[in-house]
Amino acid sequence: MSIVRRMSVDGLLQRIPVRKPFQVGLLALIIALAFCGARWAIVADHDTSRFVVAGEVFVDPAQTPVHLHTFAGTGYDGQFYWRLANDPTNLHVERADGVLLDGPMRTSRIAYPTLAWALSLGNARWVSLALIGVNVLAFGLLAWVGAALARRSSRHVLYGLLVASATGLVMSLARDLIEVVMVAAIVGGIHAVRERRWGLAALAWSVAVLSHEQCLFVIGAYALWRMWTIARKQSRAGWADVAWVLPSVVYGTWQLIAREQVGALPIRASGSGHIVFPFQGLGKAVFEWVQGDIERQALLVFPQLAVLGALLVLTYRARSTVAVTDRWILFVLAAGAGQAICLSYGVWEGPAELRQIVLVPTLACVAIVVSKLRVPTWLFAGVALVWLATAGLRVVAI
Repeated sequence: MSIVRRMSVDGLLQRIPVRKPFQVGLLALIIALAFCGARWAIVADHDTSRFVVAGEVFVDPAQTPVHLHTFAGTGYDGQFYWRLANDPTNLHVERADGVLLDGPMRTSRIAYPTLAWALSLGNARWVSLALIGVNVLAFGLLAWVGAALARRSSRHVLYGLLVASATGLVMSLARDLIEVVMVAAIVGGIHAVRERRWGLAALAWSVAVLSHEQCLFVIGAYALWRMWTIARKQSRAGWADVAWVLPSVVYGTWQLIAREQVGALPIRASGSGHIVFPFQGLGKAVFEWVQGDIERQALLVFPQLAVLGALLVLTYRARSTVAVTDRWILFVLAAGAGQAICLSYGVWEGPAELRQIVLVPTLACVAIVVSKLRVPTWLFAGVALVWLATAGLRVVAI
């Protein structure tokens, strides 16, 4: 039997000279920089605007204020965040800066482009670089917070990398998408709640809901948990409720602000029908993938799903070892998983490194970290291998 098999994960981690959450965050930031640098040099042909993946259907390069590489076809979501990052106050769906939004819902996801606008100092020349920069910084912050969670739970700080290991974050880094900021804000809010820093939790979760409406399920689950504990007289209404009340107010207020330009509440005006009966969309997509109706570069979805399944099984096994004060994290994970299996076929049609459900593996990792479960070595190895394979693919594939 090899030494790796005989030694626990914690024993192996103790041999690595990393002891502080900040060091883990810095390590993650370097990893993200290395990934983006390799992608920039190889598949992006030294052009940061290729990360945007702008498509000629929605983008007219003749009208953009700076050079923006345009691909044939519809492009990808990053083109819409590039447009909003040029001017976060212009929420009109009509073409601006050469880009036509594909629907009002994009205006709800304003946090990431606003941060990129701020980092670029409002200079259109720097927007494509700023979009990458914000995601790299957010990835480092996510691992830092994950490490702080781990240390608070008497685990090695390198468990912070496990919290930041969702493959959907690789896709987000690769294509200027909102998931890294969203996940960092959600995990930051969870850490703040555990530390009873209610104002910081409210701030983090306000950023989360302005990153993606999917976060409403997570924060709504926390709100229901709070109401349940209050109803059973296990707790009283107070500052702990600011963590979910303020983000709800912030989201509702932004919807009203956006309505002035969009003409209707963005969350209602989308009309895209993303939520269906459980497994209706996912089941159809998986059936087609198994039948071979899937692009070759998307075949990694199978090991990615296998890792997700392993995380969920371990989370279920760990549930009894989670402290009573942290049980709400399991409830939040259940809400996120429930939302994931109800996504429509249109959302699942392209596996996209599972970025559609990036919150689920992240919340599962958080639940494992705060539990007392002895994490098997093979989980770390499997997560690392699948993450590296996904990153390798995104270095050579737009």
